[in-house]
Amino acid sequence: MVDDNRRNGNFWALALERAHLGLWDWNLSTGDCYYSPTWSKMLGYEEGELANTPDLWLKLTHPDDRQ
Repeated sequence: MVDDNRRNGNFWALALERAHLGLWDWNLSTGDCYYSPTWSKMLGYEEGELANTPDLWLKLTHPDDRQ
């Protein structure tokens, strides 16, 4: 069993990376967004190529699909 002290951000980041799972997070209080490198790669973009903005989903959605 893994010691609870090891279950920090690095632990979960590594687990997500090894599982090839993308992750995004939006802090509603600050408006800050985070999109993991794997999330970007899943959409065909390089790490850091996309802006960490809350309207990114809308920008990436085809205009016909926005409604």
